[in-house]
Amino acid sequence: MVPQSVSVKSFDKDTKKSSNSSFSFVESRVFKTDLEREVMRFSNKISSGAHKEHLQTLLSVFNGGVRLMAYTCICGSGDNGSVLHYGHASAPNSKQVQDGDLCLLDMGGEYYCYASDITCSYPGNGKFTDKQR
Repeated sequence: MVPQSVSVKSFDKDTKKSSNSSFSFVESRVFKTDLEREVMRFSNKISSGAHKEHLQTLLSVFNGGVRLMAYTCICGSGDNGSVLHYGHASAPNSKQVQDGDLCLLDMGGEYYCYASDITCSYPGNGKFTDKQR
């Protein structure tokens, strides 16, 4: 459920003002209001839930208002799980998950311009080998 206190208007009220715009930007990245922390926790909760759902069904589902991906997802299995942003035009991300592969997912949702960034690995066949543990 979307936090009741979150709205675009409430962010306008919390805007930090300073005569030094560079300092204001840095300060806004370091110090968070209670409302900003609430939004960040909510975004992470929804994104964590999507990872859990994906583990069970291999489909990522975002609920509760998060409709944007925070960044391009990294999804790889087997050897491709160790290659950052694997896949491009001349070498597409087309590997099928094989029995015994580990799957790596790095993704997160964006909510009111706050991003979550969650990475997890799990066995493609649902069972870790002794070596993978």
